[in-house]
Amino acid sequence: MKTRGDYAFTFTMLGCLSVVAGIACILLSYANTKARQSGGHDVSSAAYFSIFFTPVGVGLVFLRRIAAVLLSFPLAVLALWMIVASLFTVPFPWWLANIAFGILLLFPSWATWRGWSELR
Repeated sequence: MKTRGDYAFTFTMLGCLSVVAGIACILLSYANTKARQSGGHDVSSAAYFSIFFTPVGVGLVFLRRIAAVLLSFPLAVLALWMIVASLFTVPFPWWLANIAFGILLLFPSWATWRGWSELR
């Protein structure tokens, strides 16, 4: 039997991972400035991902419902798109990996659904 607080740790860990992803996007964007100025690849748009990931991660650490929805809904859409599209367009051995990754991306949505009562 599940008790109150079982999903709080899950949301806290998802929040920490989101904050780390936001920091990594900022560092990637900063580390690319010299390569971009010398004509290399421009990955400065990674900074836009940090604008999304960092506040959502902080919201998840503090167990906010809006942060859980902002993380789980886009990941669920991406997961369902990967699962359905890979069945029709990806060759056999690779669609298994796409389906497995799509199922993994559905985890935050499942945690949001099950732990909704623990969020504020």
